[in-house]
Amino acid sequence: MRAAKLVATVMYVLCVPAALILLRRRGLECRADRLAVLFLGLAVVGLLTMSCWCMADTAYLVFSLAALACFYPPDRSGAGGGFLGGLFCGLAYLSRAAGLSLAAAVGLHLGMRRRWHLLLWAGAGFMLAAAGWMVRCQVLTGAPDGYLGYVLDRARVEGGAGNPVAYLAARWSSGLPSYLLGLLPRQLFYNLTWGHDLLHLTGLGFLSRPTEVVVGLTVLAGWFICLRHPGPMEFYWPLYWLMVAGLPIPPEQTYYVFPLMIPAAFYLVTALYAAGRRVGLARSRMAMVVMLTGLYALGTATAAGAIHLMKESGRRHLGPWDPARYASYGDPYMQAWARYVEACLWIGSNSPPGALIACRKPQHAYVFSGRKGWRYDIPRQVGSPTPWEAIGKMARRRRVYLVEDAFHLGGDTLSYAENYCTAMLPTLQRLSGSLTCEYATRSPVTRVWRAGPLLAR
Repeated sequence: MRAAKLVATVMYVLCVPAALILLRRRGLECRADRLAVLFLGLAVVGLLTMSCWCMADTAYLVFSLAALACFYPPDRSGAGGGFLGGLFCGLAYLSRAAGLSLAAAVGLHLGMRRRWHLLLWAGAGFMLAAAGWMVRCQVLTGAPDGYLGYVLDRARVEGGAGNPVAYLAARWSSGLPSYLLGLLPRQLFYNLTWGHDLLHLTGLGFLSRPTEVVVGLTVLAGWFICLRHPGPMEFYWPLYWLMVAGLPIPPEQTYYVFPLMIPAAFYLVTALYAAGRRVGLARSRMAMVVMLTGLYALGTATAAGAIHLMKESGRRHLGPWDPARYASYGDPYMQAWARYVEACLWIGSNSPPGALIACRKPQHAYVFSGRKGWRYDIPRQVGSPTPWEAIGKMARRRRVYLVEDAFHLGGDTLSYAENYCTAMLPTLQRLSGSLTCEYATRSPVTRVWRAGPLLAR
């Protein structure tokens, strides 16, 4: 666990040179401007916090920045740069499925410029990184991406299978404004418009929402300005948002914003300079405005980091496998995490080494229990069409535990509630005579079910 957290932190540190190289190649010559973009895009409290966790976000961020940097300047990329850029695209995809939007953006950029040889080199690099994983997914799930089955299943449940165009339009109409005019501005200017924010504390809370809209529209204006000379980043920007807002994945999550913080900060600075030229301000004055904007972002991140450090001092001695750590946060979602960790620890102490766990968070379960498993709501991960068939298939060879978590009971967890109703409850009902409750925590109740002999036939 400590090694994984260290890797996440190292990846975050590597984002700094990757971003600086990208910004310089993208045409941001002034060092102060690059620093301002860096402060706005990387000195983000949520991202700083996530860099200390065992999460894939920092890996995806550094690989995506490196991939984009390989294709700038657009007319100077050679075969080596194309291959390396494709390789980074593949590594980004292995970190998060959203990497497909990055690969598509690069392909679209090179195709529109008719640089076919470079497109082939980039494709070779991508396949070198991702082909093995895609073949594995094809064999097990029947699709080159293991997440595709989950996405299609959720779309069917939500009624999107009948008219996919109308379904996507409905999701985009609600998701895109939430991301671009809400979550993104809040992360660019932390604690200005949201939470215990500066505007509310100074009696100007009525300006919070208009400020978010203005910031979001300014970023979009910068993107439109850059479309006059588009590069892969200009294609990546819309494709990424269309993907995360359109697919039936947990909606409007803050961490989906982090990968595009650097491009968003770049577009914000671009729009500020364009506005300054339009009103006749000298470049030196606009440079001062840009730098002060970046310093504000750095200052809020530093202050929030200091507060977080003081809050963490009381639980620093508690490891991520200690339920008391999660309970100390005091909110319903973290209480559910405490019970989930407790259930996984019980499985680790009361099951044979070869046991498997069907649960909602198998990677975490492996860390806490030492037992491998799969997501019960993605049965195609083990080559089965339904959750109960997956459990029955695996239980023929090993002992299988099904963890009924309590994530749907607390916090901003609408997707957990949907998932619980569409996957967990039908599984429990279908296998009611084949499952035995081996362990149950206190409230919020998390249960451990063991697959019985009926499944072993």
